[in-house]
Amino acid sequence: VTTFAHAAFRRVVRVLSAHGGDLMTRKTLVAAAMLAVCLSGQVLAQNPATLITKAEVEKATGASFKDGWAPMPEQVQFEQASGDMQVSLEVEPREAGATVRTWAATMQKMRPSFTVETVPGLGSDAIVYSTRPDLAKVSFDVEKPRVQISVSVSGAKTPVQARQIVIDLAKLAAARAGK
Repeated sequence: VTTFAHAAFRRVVRVLSAHGGDLMTRKTLVAAAMLAVCLSGQVLAQNPATLITKAEVEKATGASFKDGWAPMPEQVQFEQASGDMQVSLEVEPREAGATVRTWAATMQKMRPSFTVETVPGLGSDAIVYSTRPDLAKVSFDVEKPRVQISVSVSGAKTPVQARQIVIDLAKLAAARAGK
């Protein structure tokens, strides 16, 4: 069980101890804590900070970056030291049968002009896409643990540079996924 799950459970216990509450409130809080414990093992099955490093981001972008930080437990983000470029890596649990292709199909229904390209050699399936010229994102499926990993960049100079950065970093992350 992860540190995140332990922290969530401890918070619920503190709330119950401090505020008491009626039986229904206590049952709801305990159920929420148990759900957090169960889900957090899936969410944090792969620590995003172990998948790419600051040095690798700097090499892929050709720019200097601040240390990575975690805006959420399933994400690591790097910001350019003197510029607008940002690189982010996210690890999300995946339900059985859910893939990057099912996500892409949903996006294409909502936005018919949405296009994706296949990226060979990343996980069990991988796609790259962009919604604006300075941004690109690669999403790929990993089977063990069953997660979807996404690497994105914003603030790139050109669409070609954005695409190359995310593919290079995704290859590094894919090689470490599940280890």
